[in-house]
Amino acid sequence: MIVTAPISLLTALFTRPAEGPGSLTWVAPLVLWSLPMLFGLLAVSLGVAAVRGSPTGSNSWTAAAASLWISGLQVAAATALVLRNGDFMILF
Repeated sequence: MIVTAPISLLTALFTRPAEGPGSLTWVAPLVLWSLPMLFGLLAVSLGVAAVRGSPTGSNSWTAAAASLWISGLQVAAATALVLRNGDFMILF
């Protein structure tokens, strides 16, 4: 998010109109969430692979299961913020 936030601010500056809704208001949230979403999907896929490949109850299985729970909580928190504010640009 630290990397994509300045880029999405520039995108919002160049794509949002001065007055009223515009046709390109979806571009800035797409830029903001693109890199975190990519890393999130990678983390979830690696976590699922670690849970499946490790024996139940081992340290690696426990760490992978905990990381999947944390990822799920982050998605739930972001979804709650979006639903509360009604916009995908929850940071601005």
